[in-house]
Amino acid sequence: SVLGLIPFIYHGKNRVLAFGCIGAASGLSAFLPLFLGIVMQFGGFRVTYGVLAVYFVLVLALSLKLPAIQKPAEKLKFDGLGTGIAAVGLFLFLVGLSRISAWGLIEPFAACPFTIFGISPALPMAALGLLLIVALVPIEKRVEEKNGIALLPQSFLKTPQVRAGLVASAITFFFMGVQAVLLSPYLQLVAGWPPMQLGLMALAIGIPTFIFSLGIPKFMPNANPRRVIQIGYIVMAAAFIPMGLSLHGSEVSPLMWLGLAVAGAGAGIVSSHTNNIVALAVNERDASQSGGIQTTMRNVGQAIGVAAIGAVLLFGITVNIDNAMADNPTITPEVRAAVAERNITLMGDAQFEATIADIPMDDAEKTELVKLNSDARIQSTITAYVVSAVIILLGLLTTRWITIFRKDEEGGAPSEPLPAGEQPFEPVVDREM
Repeated sequence: SVLGLIPFIYHGKNRVLAFGCIGAASGLSAFLPLFLGIVMQFGGFRVTYGVLAVYFVLVLALSLKLPAIQKPAEKLKFDGLGTGIAAVGLFLFLVGLSRISAWGLIEPFAACPFTIFGISPALPMAALGLLLIVALVPIEKRVEEKNGIALLPQSFLKTPQVRAGLVASAITFFFMGVQAVLLSPYLQLVAGWPPMQLGLMALAIGIPTFIFSLGIPKFMPNANPRRVIQIGYIVMAAAFIPMGLSLHGSEVSPLMWLGLAVAGAGAGIVSSHTNNIVALAVNERDASQSGGIQTTMRNVGQAIGVAAIGAVLLFGITVNIDNAMADNPTITPEVRAAVAERNITLMGDAQFEATIADIPMDDAEKTELVKLNSDARIQSTITAYVVSAVIILLGLLTTRWITIFRKDEEGGAPSEPLPAGEQPFEPVVDREM
């Protein structure tokens, strides 16, 4: 939130660089898992919580050093109605989506705390939240007409370039959700990576994110924002190719590290201009509050990543192993029925053997089941990679809306009279669609 204020202290190319710093901060955050993993390993949870408390106190102290930002002269009315509806709608939508993998899509899982008409509450919660968010649009229009300002300005909804920027924010953090539900659990539960190695995994993503988020605005200040975003989407989607090729049984090859680095580079490329293209397309007042809606889209994107890709992974494992058992003559119908009743999720071979340990079977069947689960796990993970790449590439469809590439350094007309015959500066607009 503090970083979101920084770009509005600067102008022109400095503002573009400041926006890049926001994306770079996401890359820097990758150092936190490695550092906290070391602290937790040697000091335990209490020491780790103490370190986090000190960190947030330091952030609070540093925020007091931010320069004062000029406030608008007019008195603005707080949009309590819009804030309440948005808070409830987003809560229901995000919680509903994020709990699909834990509560179930339709049929409730064992961990589901309650049901609605016999089905999992995840989708009904998400649907109700989405209805509230949709209802917020006409409500906010009337609020803005009445008060002159609203929590959700119409410029955010009616300006195509703003929508493209919000999609970019969502897609970037969609990958963060994919990492949380797909990469980290697989590497920890299946490949057996220790916490320290998982911290290094975060660095493999975070360092390229930091370099490209900050490097592109710094060394390529006149880069075409549309081309930058397009390249970022393609690079991010391409990262799933080496990731998929790295999966071998319960191990991953060094290609995984290449995929992680490429994914970080793609996220950094997109992040370098995500905030900038939103600010370019709206007036100064709406731009100053765009950080909130962009943060919301990041949370939505991350929740969709966890829910959608988690569902693809978990249901894929179940379907794949059921089909494999049905086609395998070694597995008896009794064993097949018993395994189908178990909650088979993403797990390593040892955990899978423990899950089926009490099912009567011979050693040949057990060995074959472990292999079938391993194959089903890899197939489902690769399918989840493909779905993730397709969702990211769909973002390319929105890049045609990015048509404003820069503004006057002061965000408006020059303060001094122009020479005779010279026209005032206008934003550079690409007319090609």
